[in-house]
Amino acid sequence: MGLVTFDEPFTNLLTQGMVKKDGETMSKSKGNVVAPEEMIAKYGADTLRAYILFMSPPDKDLEWSYEGVEGMYRFLARAWRLVWDIAEETAEGCGVAAAGDDATRALHREMHRVIGKVTADIEDFGFNTALAAMMELINAAMDYRRVVPAGERDLPVERGVAETLTLMLAPYVPHIAEELWQVALAHEGSVHSRHGRHSTPQLPLPRRSRCRCRSTARCAPV
Repeated sequence: MGLVTFDEPFTNLLTQGMVKKDGETMSKSKGNVVAPEEMIAKYGADTLRAYILFMSPPDKDLEWSYEGVEGMYRFLARAWRLVWDIAEETAEGCGVAAAGDDATRALHREMHRVIGKVTADIEDFGFNTALAAMMELINAAMDYRRVVPAGERDLPVERGVAETLTLMLAPYVPHIAEELWQVALAHEGSVHSRHGRHSTPQLPLPRRSRCRCRSTARCAPV
């Protein structure tokens, strides 16, 4: 029609794959669809969104799995508890300002490695592999917390992990990430709000962790 001066309006076309159930493409005419309202009521919209993005690259077909949704729900619950525990212990000064030990340096390196991988993966539409990298960061952070006693953990590094994880999860689970950022990490509102009984729909309430330092002299605010 002569309305544009170029041949194609797109530099690249990404065709999304289909969602299948029992080997067949979901279709109302076949009666094999999964009602999103049912899944959202049970697990929350964020869990459903993250599951779809994680189970397959966007240009490939996805085989629906109820077990996969359960697994994503458990993963988000782990992320929720980790961020809340770190936020509360940081607020209470339950640790040291800077330890610099091998375990802390390893966690710090892993955080930056995951930041780089998630950035590159999202730019290449690798949403599933980006989320897998976040899972690796959560595992590394939990291993660090198991190995290093509460009073000897590096608070700035742990805080950095919690904030980084929350920001990277935001495109996948915006409602969960927003509440973690504003309430648990207290970037908005009163710092005292983190001690309230806040929760994201369909996820466990944050645990009210207490300082587990053996020596109060080793606790220092960040």
